[in-house]
Amino acid sequence: MKPSNTMKSLLIVIVFLVLLSGLPQAEAAVQSGPVNQVKKLTATEVLANQKKLSSNYYHYMTVKNNGSVAVWGDPFVGEPKTPANVRDVTALTSSGKMAFALKKDGTIVKWGSGDILQSIHAGVDPAKVKDAVAISASAGTLLIVHKTGKVSYHRYRDDGGSPLTAMPKDLAGVTDISSGAYHALALKKNGTVTAWGNDYRGNTKVPKEVSNVIAVAAGSQVSAALMKDGRAIAWGSGFEKKELQTAPYRDIVGIQAGFNEIYLLRADGSMAVWKEGKVSLLPDMPKLASMVVDSEADFLGLTQDGQFVQWPSGYFGGFVPMQAASSVTSVAVNNSEYVAIRADGTLTQWSKFSSPQLKKIPAGTKDIVAVSVSRNQHALAVKKDGSVIAWGNNNYGEASVPSGLLNVTAVAAGYEYSLALSQDGKVTAWGTTRLGFTKLPDGLEEVVAIAAGVPNLALKKDGTVIAWGYKADMMPALTAKATAIASGDVYAAILDENTVITIWDEFGRVTRIDTLKNEGAKPVSISFGAQSQALWVLLDNGTAIAMNAYTGIELKRYDQLAFRQLNGDIGVMTNGEVMVLDPYEYRDNIQLKKMKNVSFMYRNNEIQFVVSKDKRIFIQGDSHIMADAPERADGLKKYAFSIMHALVLKENGTVEAWGGHSGVDLAGNVYRTPEAIVPSGLKDVIDIAAGPDFSLALKKDGTVKAWGWGGSSVLKVPAAVKNATAIAAGQFYAAALRKDGTVVEWGDVSGRSPMPKGLNNVKAIAIAGQNTMALKKDGTVVCWGDECRIPVNMKNVISITGADGHFVIYCSDGTIFDYDTRAGVDRFNHPAKIQNVDRIFALNGATYVLKKDGTSVVWGDRLPFGIQL
Repeated sequence: MKPSNTMKSLLIVIVFLVLLSGLPQAEAAVQSGPVNQVKKLTATEVLANQKKLSSNYYHYMTVKNNGSVAVWGDPFVGEPKTPANVRDVTALTSSGKMAFALKKDGTIVKWGSGDILQSIHAGVDPAKVKDAVAISASAGTLLIVHKTGKVSYHRYRDDGGSPLTAMPKDLAGVTDISSGAYHALALKKNGTVTAWGNDYRGNTKVPKEVSNVIAVAAGSQVSAALMKDGRAIAWGSGFEKKELQTAPYRDIVGIQAGFNEIYLLRADGSMAVWKEGKVSLLPDMPKLASMVVDSEADFLGLTQDGQFVQWPSGYFGGFVPMQAASSVTSVAVNNSEYVAIRADGTLTQWSKFSSPQLKKIPAGTKDIVAVSVSRNQHALAVKKDGSVIAWGNNNYGEASVPSGLLNVTAVAAGYEYSLALSQDGKVTAWGTTRLGFTKLPDGLEEVVAIAAGVPNLALKKDGTVIAWGYKADMMPALTAKATAIASGDVYAAILDENTVITIWDEFGRVTRIDTLKNEGAKPVSISFGAQSQALWVLLDNGTAIAMNAYTGIELKRYDQLAFRQLNGDIGVMTNGEVMVLDPYEYRDNIQLKKMKNVSFMYRNNEIQFVVSKDKRIFIQGDSHIMADAPERADGLKKYAFSIMHALVLKENGTVEAWGGHSGVDLAGNVYRTPEAIVPSGLKDVIDIAAGPDFSLALKKDGTVKAWGWGGSSVLKVPAAVKNATAIAAGQFYAAALRKDGTVVEWGDVSGRSPMPKGLNNVKAIAIAGQNTMALKKDGTVVCWGDECRIPVNMKNVISITGADGHFVIYCSDGTIFDYDTRAGVDRFNHPAKIQNVDRIFALNGATYVLKKDGTSVVWGDRLPFGIQL
């Protein structure tokens, strides 16, 4: 199976929403090569779509195609249902537990539980407004733009925000409005902007240069405007220089403002986050049609294929300074410092830290064609004339370029030493004499590439590689001609002509990657990530792939962007723009829209896994778990997942394990963790369960087999576990339901409330974290463990499902409950009743209900997929 897009993010997740039918759709992207050729967006259509979205503290709304409103996420406390008769809606906004909808006829509908301020300060009654053209709510105040160009307000809550009611008396000619937490911006018909509210260090002082504006965005500490020519400008306290600043792009079609950052939507559907003096491109964000952000940075985006993206508050990816955001040809990276070559041959430098570790670039440096920076903070640069300049630490002479060094084509800055490759194929070394890094071996002629690290490597014209320095003798023998080399602090790697990558470490442990043969594109370079354990592979079509150097498994793939260079955690695209890449941050890039029907779905913090009814398997997440998964589910009956491995029950009663990889040797043999090694001869299995470091199999004879890490107390299955009919795995314990309706728990159950005495007549069990739930034959449920709180009057229950802190309880009349075990409350906005349910999947932060007709209903705040069935 071709490796999937991978790696985990425990707290930071990009999520796609499947909602209801009739959601707004956008034109889909057209595939052309590795990069999607998308429809070019216009500011007019982006703004129209933007007004149909609302995001406020995990409470989300959108206007559906039929003009009605869909709501999901966390409900307002006491929020009534969305008015069923609301139609012809053109704009939405929400704040302070209140929601507002603007209709095509200029009227306003409101709902929620936040309208508590009844006084002469309340302003106009929205129900009496007949000529509204725009609305925006924040800080307990709804601002209303009328057809006349006047602005009024409805003050419905004193929630601590600065009132936005003190509008300029002469305010007129307004066409649109944006309200932030402390101030508001009004866009006038003549393209100018008026601001009012709390002037916190310049938020409401509109610079005189602001003109030809087509959209405005008020954040908590920033103000932003989109110009007619595609530029975005910003001012306010969030920008410490307190002066008008301009974003580095000229193709912006949409803006939103968060706390002190500006969100920029570009004409190709890509998005960037802009803060003072720096910008972050978001490589994992799908192409958008529109977006909305509240002033505290709760992000909701509409993709170009009609799905939704909920981006976590406060996560912006990695930033690069404005001077390195574009017109860059290459970047050199160490663990914390960056040096970029700009298209004009000048250099720019920045650091992850507020106090840079690398000294400043020498004044007047220009005509640079190559650069390298070392972990001990010295840098080398090659000029167009073949000379070399150096700066930074020079304790061992590593920054003292030898006199007479000419015609250099490449440099490599090592730890306390330097290497240079000359046009004649010879290598020069200087700096520390420790560990043999600068002691050049024989045979260094006709060299075409060099790499400094553990060890140093030189690639020769004939495809051979020479290693020297620390642990050079650990380099394995090559079986084919080499085409590219890389060396880091921990690992070294060679790419050969057969597209096989050989990786080794200082202990002689070798990993072989041969999964690139069927890519359809040729690998052209390899480089280690900033954390060394990731090896980036660049294909000749611009695709970037991150491989785990320890296991050889794919971590991350970017095949919708075109890169020209990868180095450390930086990618330089063919258009000269720079973005920060993180192979260890999982994002959802796989589109599942074309699936016919779902037969199985699973999600935890590590992976997302879907099986379609036509037996196709779709995987997103940590490839360590799914490394061995096939492309199809033929012959597979049941699945169980844990942090690092998965179990699969096959139709023939045998069990196989996926993942649990701890390494791969040169011959391709996989090392596995104990829980992923299925006992030989295991057969006649009818149920499976997987814990963090253990695995369970229930056999037809009612016995349970356990295996895994030797320290796990779950491996000692009690003698009482017999005649079992079902099993479940928790974090540190396991449970079995016996044929007589009783339940047995074993393992580490300390710190939990005990199982109720005399529990019997149980017909189903489920576990969520440290909590166990039992469904009794009389339709009642019992729950115990770590703060398992559910209503005691549950009855007529026919199924229970548990996962990641919540249980989903389904009753015979269609009533459905989704209970947070700690809070003891029903979770999220979801239908009170769902009929004709086929299966229910409790997921991490979400619930997916599959109906018998193949349609589905999903809710939650960490929604898994953009499946439109």
